[in-house]
Amino acid sequence: MTVGPKWRTFLYSLLAFGSAAAVTVYVNILSRADPFAAMRGPSDISNPIEVEFHNLHLQHYRQGKLITSGQIGRIDVHRDHQQYDLYNVANGIYHTNDGTFHFDGDHAVWYSSAQRLMARGGVHVVSKSFDLRAPSFDCTRLTNILTVEGPATGTLGGGDVTASGIAYNLADDTYSTGKVVWRGKLALNFQNPERSGPPSQGGQSDDKPRIWEVQLDHSFEKNGIKHGTNLRATDGDSIITSPKGSWDRNNNGDIIECEGPVKYWGVKANLICDHMTVDRKKKIATATGNVVMYIKPEEKQTGPDDKMEVPPFRPEVPENISKSRPPAPMASDQHSKDVVNDVRSNENFKKYPATVRADKIVYFYKKGERHAEITGSPQAQQELPEGNWRMVWSYRAHYDGEKETLTLYSSEGNRETRMKNSIGDDGTATRYEFSTKEGDDSYSADNEHVRGQSFDEEANDAAAKAGKKPDKAGTQKPPPGKNPPNLRGPIGRGLPHA
Repeated sequence: MTVGPKWRTFLYSLLAFGSAAAVTVYVNILSRADPFAAMRGPSDISNPIEVEFHNLHLQHYRQGKLITSGQIGRIDVHRDHQQYDLYNVANGIYHTNDGTFHFDGDHAVWYSSAQRLMARGGVHVVSKSFDLRAPSFDCTRLTNILTVEGPATGTLGGGDVTASGIAYNLADDTYSTGKVVWRGKLALNFQNPERSGPPSQGGQSDDKPRIWEVQLDHSFEKNGIKHGTNLRATDGDSIITSPKGSWDRNNNGDIIECEGPVKYWGVKANLICDHMTVDRKKKIATATGNVVMYIKPEEKQTGPDDKMEVPPFRPEVPENISKSRPPAPMASDQHSKDVVNDVRSNENFKKYPATVRADKIVYFYKKGERHAEITGSPQAQQELPEGNWRMVWSYRAHYDGEKETLTLYSSEGNRETRMKNSIGDDGTATRYEFSTKEGDDSYSADNEHVRGQSFDEEANDAAAKAGKKPDKAGTQKPPPGKNPPNLRGPIGRGLPHA
């Protein structure tokens, strides 16, 4: 039988319809066949988990960019497809807009829409600038801020750290912390930073890097400057405390500022001041505002002791009171002579404690150039046994750490540099220079005028026989120790001038 054109068209249409129907049925059958059926949890509303995956390597992309990857022990996919629970994560990598970090953890949660990754139950998180272990972390991709809850331990900022509340900006590598303890090297030698350490740390000199331990209640960074509160820092040879401090490394600089009261405890001396600035690159330390330094006696120069406070200057004994004290008869015993010799000796400066006060001390500590400029009415007093004392004050002072000399200068045209002691010796000069070397008691002076007391009975008797009336004090023993004058008042008033 021959099929005409009309019938042929009808048959082709029927076959096409049947094929389409068959494909539709086949697709419907396949759509009802769930390839993840074995992985799905119960479909009731009480169970939010839709699919579970086990032991797989995950790579998550967004708009063609890899966001996160890692080896996962198990993934729970929530029904909203917005939350993913990740268990036993190893070699995890998380990319933000401007930074990347690696992580391991027992449990992490990924929020797809918010692009947020949270990890709990103990984590290890690592980047080029830190390596931390902590209870948890939280990071949002759009902000680039990684928050690590404490106590976190590991490395941060080039040293070992224990901290709480770390907020790290992955875009610019700045961070803030809560309470933190940091331990690491702070280089003073910028050319060879690894040739490091003071003598107590196996080094050879003070211009080498030191291992410091720094404690802060809070730290943060703003405009490239690190700030901290309630600072306590020590390198074993010194301790520094300050309510507030900052570290500025902008423009190739390296400047530390501490606001007072700044307290320093060292091996040889303790110091307190209102403000301290340390230019670590130029190796200059500047203490300003009510600067008081306590120089320890040599036998106590064994290490820093933050329980040893800087003593204040003693109050003045008014002259009208001290002059009214009745003189005591001169004693010729050896003990009295030893007292006089001890007070007048230049060899025992390091034996007894001394207190120094000034408005400003600038110390240049570069090796080979060590010296200090002391300005703002520098004054010093030294305590000796049995209540005795000696004092010195001047317009300004210069300490040469290389030559080991201390020079006191008067202002131009004046002789206000003055030395006085508890046995009545009183001297002035336009300049005094003392050696601070061990065993060297030499000194020099310009335009010196001295009013001294004589306790030599034979010399006084000889002077009397020669017709010279001895000083009233020449017939007396050394007066009992009494408080030195207040060093803050006008100095030199009423003294004879040459």
